[in-house]
Amino acid sequence: MPNSMQFLSKEMSNSTKSRFSSNFSFNGDVVGIAFVSSHNVIPLMRHALSDLLKDIIDSNKNDNGSYYLDLLVDILGVFKRKDMDPSSLSTIAKYYLNKSAKSFDDSSIAYQEFCCEKRWNEMLFEALSPVAMSLAFGAILLEQKIVFYSSRRSLLVACIKSLISFVKPLEWSHLLVPTLPNDMIGDILQYPGPFIVGIASDDPDGNEWIDELPSDVSLVDLDIGRAILADNISSNDDDGIRVHAIRTQLLYLSEELGRYIGIRVYPNEWECDQVLTNSNPPEAEARKCRHVVIRQIYADFVHELLEGKFYLEGVTYFSNDYSQSISGIRSCCLWVDESEPIVIFEEDRFFHIKNLRAQKKSSRNRSGISKSNLSLSIDEFDVLLEAILRCQGISTYISSQDKERMLFW
Repeated sequence: MPNSMQFLSKEMSNSTKSRFSSNFSFNGDVVGIAFVSSHNVIPLMRHALSDLLKDIIDSNKNDNGSYYLDLLVDILGVFKRKDMDPSSLSTIAKYYLNKSAKSFDDSSIAYQEFCCEKRWNEMLFEALSPVAMSLAFGAILLEQKIVFYSSRRSLLVACIKSLISFVKPLEWSHLLVPTLPNDMIGDILQYPGPFIVGIASDDPDGNEWIDELPSDVSLVDLDIGRAILADNISSNDDDGIRVHAIRTQLLYLSEELGRYIGIRVYPNEWECDQVLTNSNPPEAEARKCRHVVIRQIYADFVHELLEGKFYLEGVTYFSNDYSQSISGIRSCCLWVDESEPIVIFEEDRFFHIKNLRAQKKSSRNRSGISKSNLSLSIDEFDVLLEAILRCQGISTYISSQDKERMLFW
């Protein structure tokens, strides 16, 4: 605790205390302190406020272990007086802000990025269930028009950034506005191309747009924890039957992928087919590792989609180089050197590889996504895979590959 706060807490007379903390009731009176910054330093400010509260609690504990926040009320009440120098409160705040900043300054950029992504992921996992999260993930993979909605701007940024990172190495190259100003909502919702925008719900009179949401825009409500897929999820050249098939297969995929995540992260709670015992891992322990587990599941899914390798069982004479050459999306690319190099993508070969990847799962009468295989069967996801192949993210990924990693002449 800084010296200035120690001085205030010791020198404050009983009459001063009665003038502030005793005058507050339990009927809704609020007294507090807030940090405001023009920069995105929310984690730093959160740590600073937490350290301040901890010092207040530690210095005001009773013998029975309980504590009161009268001291904090009294200190803030003192600063409310007109004869107090405002810089005194700034001195206390800077102590805790500098203390919090030091923990970040001493860390590498990579570690800071890891901590930031982990915090964003945790906010996403708290806001959406595995199925709703997988539906939003699928909509991003299909490059749809998506609106994220919440009363917390920090939650909008965290969830959007996290979900976009899950589709790596594919890139979102379309319109992206994590916090959209309210006066631009009407124009953006009519934007002809794919977009991801975040809209804050802090203005109760400015949310009429929800009732007028276009049929080709999906909604992810982070406050309620639901994802609503657009009725018209397609490209302009898709007919009604194909649109329905894409939508149906994406909903099925989100259910299967969400179930797969739920079983991996909370196996006993998700299945609900056995009595909970003391041997079951506590939920707190599962929460600690879910950041790594869920990110890895989405990474494995995208890797299987792009670079899934197949090895024929019982055949041992394939070299590693040959097995690499017949695996993944790169094996479907032909580099042709003419006046200007062009890349030809063999779609039939891609679907053939996907069928071979799904054979093991099909031989065991499995459907959807199994525990040991994240591949998508052509019988179940043919139209969805075709739609994904026509997205700009896939085209950019293919064109960014090296010539030496394709078949070429």
